[in-house]
Amino acid sequence: MSIDPVSHLLYTCSPDTTIQEWKLEDGKCYLNNILKGHTQAIRKLCFSDGILYSGDEAGEVKLWKNGDLINTCNMIEEVWDLKVHKKQIFTVRDRDVVINEFNDGLRRCWTRKHIPGRGPLLLLQEDRICFPDRNGTCLLVHGSSTDGFPQLGTLQGHSMTINALTGRHNVIFSGGWDKRILAWDLDKMISVGEFEIGNSITSMTTGPHGQVYVTGERRIYQLRTCF
Repeated sequence: MSIDPVSHLLYTCSPDTTIQEWKLEDGKCYLNNILKGHTQAIRKLCFSDGILYSGDEAGEVKLWKNGDLINTCNMIEEVWDLKVHKKQIFTVRDRDVVINEFNDGLRRCWTRKHIPGRGPLLLLQEDRICFPDRNGTCLLVHGSSTDGFPQLGTLQGHSMTINALTGRHNVIFSGGWDKRILAWDLDKMISVGEFEIGNSITSMTTGPHGQVYVTGERRIYQLRTCF
């Protein structure tokens, strides 16, 4: 799921290879358009600078503008997660984070670097990107600028696979199969909190006032935080 912050159009995807464009009015969603172009199930959407990016199980990332398909990039492997920062596309499956960059506008895409790791991805402050290592239990923090994407730190604390990341500024939260949510200070590279919810964690997101929303085993939790 992704949203255009200007037009307030909401985009969703599904295994049927289509993207649904929804118009939000009076607290309700109305189907506005259906975008077709993928041949395999779509796994991730990301909206950035007026462009909708969609990644599928065939390894294709398609670019859409105003409902029209404008380009397709092949990432070689399935796209399990997808983030975009200016001209850079970060994609990942379970072995490597692949960093691609556009030149010649948005018409040509080339691979800048592979970094060992797996999803999920979290892009922060436009200068750092976080993701688990290949084992899925240790968090890696890298610079997301064009100076070589150096590793800035390693965060250890989970005993099982990490499924979800969220956060903003210098504080992030990680959760997974070990039923624990860990809070991390990226400036100091240390753990600053822990939450036990009793269920495996599948997804997390942050609200505008520091809320952290967590889903796991058909339940939604809200954490009280002060970041």
